Amino acid sequence: MPQGQLASLRAAPLEAMRRLARDVPNVSLWDPFPILCPADPCDALRAGQPLFQDEDHLSGHANDLLYPHFRRFLEAQRRAARPPSVP
Repeated sequence: MPQGQLASLRAAPLEAMRRLARDVPNVSLWDPFPILCPADPCDALRAGQPLFQDEDHLSGHANDLLYPHFRRFLEAQRRAARPPSVP
C-alpha cells in the first residue's frame, strides 16, 4: 500500500494523539509507522514473514521487529523523567 494512502488514513487519529501528548503531562507518543513502513510502498512482509496477523493486529514477527525500538523509546523516556543527581 502506498505510504501516502496510509498517511492519510492515520492523519486524524495521529493528530489527536499528538495533541494528547502535547497537552497532558506525562503522556508520550511512540509511532511505530516509520519502522513498519520504511519505504514506499509499505510492504506487508519483512524478511519473508508477515507483519500483520489480520487487518488490525501485528504478527509476532512485527512485535519482534518493533520491540528493540520501543524499548529504546521507553528507556529514553525514563532517563528524561529521572531527576538530576545531587552531588
